[in-house]
Amino acid sequence: KKFKDIHFREGQIPIIANALSKNDTIGLLPTGSGKSICYQLAAILQPAVSFVVCPIKSLMYDQKTDLDKAYFTRTNHVTSNDDGEDKEKIQREFGKGKYFFIFISPERFQSKTFRQYIHNVSHQFKFGYAVIDEVHCLSEWGHDFRTSYLNLSTAINKYCSSFNFIGLTATASLNVLKDIKIEFDIEEKDVKTPMNFTRKELEFIVVDDKNDKRSAIDKIIYSLNKDENVLNSDNLPLKCGIVFTPTVNNKNGCYPLANYLSEKFSTKVEYFSGSIPKIDKKEIMSFHEFETHKTNVQTSFKEDNTNLLTATKAFGMGVNKGNVFYTIHYGIPMSMESLYQEAGRAGRDKTLFQNTQAKCYILLSKTNENNDLKKLWEQKTKLSTIKDLLKNINGDINTNMFLFTKDLGTIEDEFEIIKKLYDSYASPGAKDVQINGAKINLKKSQAEKAIYRLKQIGVVSDWTISNFFGGGKFEVDFMDFSDTSIKESLIQTISKYDTEFVFEDLLTENKYSLYKKILEKAPSSYSWLDKCILILLQWSYDKFVYNRRQSLKNIYEACCKFSDSNLNSLTFKATLENYFKFSEVSFIL
Repeated sequence: KKFKDIHFREGQIPIIANALSKNDTIGLLPTGSGKSICYQLAAILQPAVSFVVCPIKSLMYDQKTDLDKAYFTRTNHVTSNDDGEDKEKIQREFGKGKYFFIFISPERFQSKTFRQYIHNVSHQFKFGYAVIDEVHCLSEWGHDFRTSYLNLSTAINKYCSSFNFIGLTATASLNVLKDIKIEFDIEEKDVKTPMNFTRKELEFIVVDDKNDKRSAIDKIIYSLNKDENVLNSDNLPLKCGIVFTPTVNNKNGCYPLANYLSEKFSTKVEYFSGSIPKIDKKEIMSFHEFETHKTNVQTSFKEDNTNLLTATKAFGMGVNKGNVFYTIHYGIPMSMESLYQEAGRAGRDKTLFQNTQAKCYILLSKTNENNDLKKLWEQKTKLSTIKDLLKNINGDINTNMFLFTKDLGTIEDEFEIIKKLYDSYASPGAKDVQINGAKINLKKSQAEKAIYRLKQIGVVSDWTISNFFGGGKFEVDFMDFSDTSIKESLIQTISKYDTEFVFEDLLTENKYSLYKKILEKAPSSYSWLDKCILILLQWSYDKFVYNRRQSLKNIYEACCKFSDSNLNSLTFKATLENYFKFSEVSFIL
């Protein structure tokens, strides 16, 4: 069949052309600019099979549904919702070349049996592409970092004998981009992005809600319905909306908010979240019921059976729906990147927004200006101090920092966890060491983070996971490590980001005063390994935790300037989009 008037959007052609030229490629495109087409078209045009790593199941289902509607049916996905027989069937069919590509979760690469399976497939069929969608999740610097991505590049490079890499995202800051380039050894010339990152069909509006979000959202939805008839299901095209909330439960959660809005506006408002809502600390449904609920809500929203949806960021990544006419952030998100990605769910069908703009509201609860707030932004402020400061800091900053720090341990806490795991299991050159987090009183996330930290200093080479629940069960390969190799690995890890880092300067240079104190205060019983762990943790805290606080500071101050009329919609939008413009000068700076 011949199609007339086929047009590519700005930025798509360079990504597709670079990938078809068999170059590893990083593609940066604004949300709603058609990133998925880039890998889909490239993969379909190759005489090979490919796989696509997606961070969330809703994104896999969405991509598969859209491809089926476009008559590209030779794709499939493997998720935890599939029973064992279905997984085996899909993997068997993929291994015989039935599918152009399959969607898989990053956790799949943490399974030893899947690694062996994908290794066998790579010998039978040449892989066209290893695609990582939402590749910013790979970086600790990223606003949406996932622990399941920690070992992804190691596993793909080790078990896939031939492939070209495609990484796609809308929200890679400079540090995130550097991480991705390092992990997959991508050259600068293979990073493709448009010069213009603007989404002209979006209008951003910051509303100072005076710490009364429900009154503010009532006014917004009432006004939208009065002017645009957004709650009328007979209004065509249907004008849908998404309200993004920071949590599932509590006063700002998507579940209670959906119930409130349903009653307030006499219409059914659905909710979508990554975890099961709770009432009085008890989950309101079983895991199976909840998975069915999420699938039904996503299908209903996609098929225009639902006008309005409340959701956590679990719905904010990648789901494609053309007629979202407005988004409302029920409080500022943690970063400019999060805001741009989630607000970018709106205005995607550009034919609907030629004469009007989709509205992207942000409800801002300001914080009282005081010395505690100033101290919160300082680099030297310790995590334990930050948690104390939050007692005197209200508004959206309190919500964001509480969520960010609640599972974040202090340097001392993380050091003890790493040492506990190391002392219990580490042995130079040992392979397939069985580690049970519960046996040393660790959660799965704590155990995996400790294993990753040991990888950063050259103690661990690789790991897989056989049980994701409780404390987790891991099979770990240890390096043939020594004091010398640990020091070299630490230097290599830090030098990726700080090219001027000199280990010998730690005791002499003023810029390393914190590290000097660590080394000087360390008990005489501390080994060389202990000191290297402490240096790594201090460096990581200085860089990543401070970076996240600065991200929050940037978006908070920009929103305050808008609400105080020091920025208008256009200048606020320009401030937001400047975070995603890259050039050679950017990297030099």
